[in-house]
Amino acid sequence: MSALRRITIEVSQDDLALAQALCGGSETEAVRMGLERLAAERRRDVLLDLRGKVQFSDSWQALRGKDDDT
Repeated sequence: MSALRRITIEVSQDDLALAQALCGGSETEAVRMGLERLAAERRRDVLLDLRGKVQFSDSWQALRGKDDDT
């Protein structure tokens, strides 16, 4: 885990209560999970934007076969 940073944020009580109920944790855990999910969503979007733009020299079957040999 990287270094931690203490911040102050303002959120509605209803949103925070819902986030805590959904994650089953503390306020800190709810905010941390939300930030992690946002970052993961953005990374996924970047990868999906590459669809059709990246060409591989081997087929997925050939690549899968290479995994089986190791």
